[in-house]
Amino acid sequence: MEKLEMKKLLPSLLVISTGLLFLPAAHASEIGSGSIVKKTHDLHETITRLAETCLAENTEIDLDCARYLEQVKDRSKTKATTRRGSLAHASRWPDDPTRKLHKDFRNLSFGLKMLGGCRQSFRYGQNIDDAGLQCVSHFGKLQFLHAQSSVPNRDSTETRKEILAWARLAFRVATNPEYGANESYCDTVHGLSGDLEVLKGPLSLSSRRSCESQRSAPRWTIRSFFSLQCGKEFSSARCRDLSISADKNIARRAATGSILHMVQDSYSQSHAARVAQDEEAPAPTGPFEAVFACKPIKKFYSYGNQTSATHGVADVPPKKSDPGCTAPNRSVHDVITASAKVIWFVTNTTGANRGQMEDKLVRYLEDRVFNLSK
Repeated sequence: MEKLEMKKLLPSLLVISTGLLFLPAAHASEIGSGSIVKKTHDLHETITRLAETCLAENTEIDLDCARYLEQVKDRSKTKATTRRGSLAHASRWPDDPTRKLHKDFRNLSFGLKMLGGCRQSFRYGQNIDDAGLQCVSHFGKLQFLHAQSSVPNRDSTETRKEILAWARLAFRVATNPEYGANESYCDTVHGLSGDLEVLKGPLSLSSRRSCESQRSAPRWTIRSFFSLQCGKEFSSARCRDLSISADKNIARRAATGSILHMVQDSYSQSHAARVAQDEEAPAPTGPFEAVFACKPIKKFYSYGNQTSATHGVADVPPKKSDPGCTAPNRSVHDVITASAKVIWFVTNTTGANRGQMEDKLVRYLEDRVFNLSK
């Protein structure tokens, strides 16, 4: 009987062990997504929790959270439970936009997909409904969600335009429950103008099918974009919109989490080169190191000309922080202060001051987080 049961289990065990063997130790997606199967550090969750702690101690906008930097390394190893529905949990959204880590066994398929499946899925097209949101955000036109360039060797000012535009769009979803709720996703994207117009291409779909009501699923809205849970590994075409069936606030949290994630990823040296003005930025293949640097950005990298081995070196808890991160007159804020300020702008927004707060947030990000080296 024991031999028979083991014989039945062998194929499953082989699949699991093979998957774990080939899961990249530090992939493009892993600067913060904690999970049960993967032995990763929950950096995004840790940074967000520390930002919330700092904000609770000082509720004014002129807060300074640099003193918490030294706690990141130790706390990201403790594997504190991240409650689903918390802002810390939401900060992983760009790493897992179709929520494949919500079930333990999906960690395996998530890792296998990120290993090579995404590049194959682009054979069907470059848009979200072709290759899937997960793939497009990590390897395609939405890499700015990770503070990266969507194509190799692109001018940094163009990437920053997309980053700041995304901050505006996500802020609107996070602070206004009516934004985009009464029109289709396609109509919202088509209507983007001004600073947001640069997002039309990255957010476009190949077909309007997802924007039209189907017998099996309602039409997408811009809020659906933040609320998807998809079953298929290589597609975001058939997904469940959790904002309709499970959690009306999920889009608002994920939108806030997306801004936090983007800010936090910009402090990974394999995403954005934060080096002194007289220093050369590392080549796309590195060498990189894990360090929180509080310097202007000289260059955004694209995963298209990197590998998981070279990229992942910087996507672990930092061994050190730039001494300039604690300087009172620093031009670039540290990652925890920047995260706390994002949370402050979102939580202190009302219907009366929404437009003003949006402008202040974007100006802050432009001046103190995503400022470029001259």
